[in-house]
Amino acid sequence: METSLMQNRPQLSTSLFTNYDEIKTSNEKLHTHPQYELVFTIGDEGTRFVGDNVSSFFCHDLVLVGPNLPHCWQSNNLSNSISDTREVKVHFDQSFFGKEFYEMPEMKKVKNLLLLAQRGVVFSNETAAKMGNKIMQLSGKSNWLRVIELLSIICELAESDFKVLASETYTKSYQPGDDRLSNIYNYLMENHQRDINLKEIADFSNMNTASFCRYFKKATSKTFSDILNIIRVGFACKKLLDTKLSISEIGYSCGYQNITYFNRQFKDIKKLTPTIYRLKYNNCA
Repeated sequence: METSLMQNRPQLSTSLFTNYDEIKTSNEKLHTHPQYELVFTIGDEGTRFVGDNVSSFFCHDLVLVGPNLPHCWQSNNLSNSISDTREVKVHFDQSFFGKEFYEMPEMKKVKNLLLLAQRGVVFSNETAAKMGNKIMQLSGKSNWLRVIELLSIICELAESDFKVLASETYTKSYQPGDDRLSNIYNYLMENHQRDINLKEIADFSNMNTASFCRYFKKATSKTFSDILNIIRVGFACKKLLDTKLSISEIGYSCGYQNITYFNRQFKDIKKLTPTIYRLKYNNCA
C-alpha cells in the first residue's frame, strides 16, 4: 500500500481550488499533494493524522497543511446523517502570490505561517469559529474576489494563535516518495481490529524488529504500541457514538483482548472512560 498523491488542480484557468462538501464522514487514507491545503470541518469529531502528529479534532477544526505533508482525517461519526457535517478544502500553490510578495515587510507573518505550515498548523477553536463562514463562502466568490478573500483569510490567520502539529524531526527526515511511515499508519488503520505484533509490522516495513523500533521512535517520538492504541481508541469512539454495542464488544472489535486494558488506554488517551465519553457526546448530539 502506498500513500496516495492527489493532484488538486482541475482547472488550468484558476490559481486556487475550493471544494465544499456536506459529508457523512471523513475517513481518508493518508495522502499528499503539492499544494497547501486549508481544511475547515464543522459538525464532526475524530482523529487527525498530520505527519507524525496524531490528535483528536472536534466540531470546529481549522488546519493548514503544507505541500507534500502526509495527512488524513478519521471521523468518529458513523451515522448516515449529513445535515450537520460540512467540510471545506481550499488548495493553493506555494507560488500563488509570487515569491517577491512574501518578501514584503507587511507579509512577514504570512511568510512565517506558510513556513510552519510545512509541518501542519491547527488554529484555535475561537479562530476556526470566526473564520469558518469566510472560508465556506469562498467557493461562491467570483475569481478575483476569491483571490482577495483568500489573501484576507491567510493574513488574519497569520495574526492568530495556532499550534504546529508535526515534529521538526519528522519534516527533516521525511522525503516525498519515502512513504514508509504513511504506509505503516494506513496498515494499522486497516488492520487495527486484529492482533498486530511487532514482528508483523516490522516485516511489513521490510525491517527487523530492532531497526523498526529505532526508526518508528525517531520518526514519531512515540512507540508502536502508543500509535496503535491511539488508532484503536479513535475507532472505538466511532462505535461508542454510532452503535449500541456494549463497551466490551467495542473493545474486542477494536483489537483489544483485555477489556481492563482497553478501558485504561481509552481513559489515558481521551481523559474519559468509554462510558462517560458515550454519555457526554451522545447528549451533545
